[in-house]
Amino acid sequence: MRRALVLLATVASLLAAISASAGAVVPKDLALRLRDLGPGYMVDDRPCSPMNFRDAGPSRFLRRIGALHHVGCSIDFSRMWKAPGTPPSPLDVTSYVFVFDSTDGPEAALKRPRAIVRFLSEEAAHVVEPAPTIGDEAVLLQGGVQRAGRRSLWHTTVLWRSGNVLAAVRTVSQRSADVSTQAALRLAAVQQTRIASPTPLGPDDNDDAEVGLDNPKIHLPIYWLGRDLAARGGRPELSLHFSLSFRLRGIEAVFMTYGRDDKIAIMVTRPSLLRLPIFSRELRRLAHDPCTHREGVALQSGHATIWFRQGHNCRVRAEDTFAIMRLPGVIVVVGLGAERRRSAGYATPAGMRRLLRALRPRAPKPLPAPARPTP
Repeated sequence: MRRALVLLATVASLLAAISASAGAVVPKDLALRLRDLGPGYMVDDRPCSPMNFRDAGPSRFLRRIGALHHVGCSIDFSRMWKAPGTPPSPLDVTSYVFVFDSTDGPEAALKRPRAIVRFLSEEAAHVVEPAPTIGDEAVLLQGGVQRAGRRSLWHTTVLWRSGNVLAAVRTVSQRSADVSTQAALRLAAVQQTRIASPTPLGPDDNDDAEVGLDNPKIHLPIYWLGRDLAARGGRPELSLHFSLSFRLRGIEAVFMTYGRDDKIAIMVTRPSLLRLPIFSRELRRLAHDPCTHREGVALQSGHATIWFRQGHNCRVRAEDTFAIMRLPGVIVVVGLGAERRRSAGYATPAGMRRLLRALRPRAPKPLPAPARPTP
């Protein structure tokens, strides 16, 4: 009886270990998060896209790893801006996590790290000594590529295993190979703390909606609808979805979209932008279009003009309704975003008035510090 109980306990512990590795542990909880990178980064595409070795192509080595049961994902981060006076940082960062049922997969992967990196990034890399002390076993790999204009990009990958988890962090820098390597080592250490002590990914951990608005190199007073605009008059609630800061021919501009389908687009810029030929010609054309009408709106802080189409035999589209608000030193352009068919009542003069009156100044936020690995 005692021997049977011991056998049952052993089997139960093995089943629990397999369940925890292949089922209960969620790869996205073990990957890097936006706040690990510090300010100025945004998430590319959706957070932690599913990824595995089962479709690794003709390589026998990779197919053998892919045959072992595992789940994985990868998440990409791009640097949109860098705060003045801060240390060099990579242009791009990618975090990979693969959870296997046992250590067989990660151990096999570390025997041919160059093949793994080739599969992950489609780029060649060479092993660099000494190996970093991360997890149970780690390899450091470096490579470089040339871009147009003979500008070099340096990429570094830290590939390591921690028990039944295979993980990697890849960084790309234009500054130097050392910048890429130091960032990869630091972020790999941060990711290893997540693997050692998993915590569920929170709803705000990869929230990058305000990254474009926080750029310290843009000195525009930013007007926005806040993070959320309440529903009113049959029009739905809007939430900030995306923001981007840039310069067009040296003129500062901030662009943002609201709504799950980017229903509303807002651009804050200098008045000189409208004097550029590409914009001034279009406004002159609209001013002489018999189907286009204008409506002035007096606001507390300035004045706005709503442009819309109306009339018999006039083709009316939702995207033809937009507004230009003029404030001291800046203009705000409000219109439709990418999903133009679902304006939900905002692409009308009444809808534009609702948006214009809801615009308000945004207070700048202090820059957060990047996460550091715990000792």
